[in-house]
Amino acid sequence: MRIRFGWPDLAPRVLVIVVITVLVDLVTVTFSYAIARGVLSPHRTPDLADLGRMSPVILATIPCWVAVFLAFGLYGHRYVVETKTPIMSRLLEAITVSVMLVIVVAFAANDDKLHRAWVLTLWVTALVLVSAGRFVLYRVSPLISPR
Repeated sequence: MRIRFGWPDLAPRVLVIVVITVLVDLVTVTFSYAIARGVLSPHRTPDLADLGRMSPVILATIPCWVAVFLAFGLYGHRYVVETKTPIMSRLLEAITVSVMLVIVVAFAANDDKLHRAWVLTLWVTALVLVSAGRFVLYRVSPLISPR
């Protein structure tokens, strides 16, 4: 039995674009966590080294963003390859649900170090960075292994 995740038989070009999109989303979300961590202190600049000082429970939610994006269908061939499809509303919803998932996980793990300012900064930063990453991929996707 073959698992298809709701995708039709994908061409290799589309599969490459989907994999690159997942990687770009993971990178932009990771940078969003680092920027949100750096904003908490006015004397610090955002740095990926700050992620090491964050709670492991919160860091474990980074891969969950990909699962939420997959649940919202943001990795479907229609939303990855076709640039005319309206995606911003779905992307906003998926980012909001992902941030809410971070809050729920922190609450369930009894992590009391989660600041409201960090959550708000994470939401805004993720919205900007993930949207920018998706926009760049839409512009670059015709150049990836042309037909």
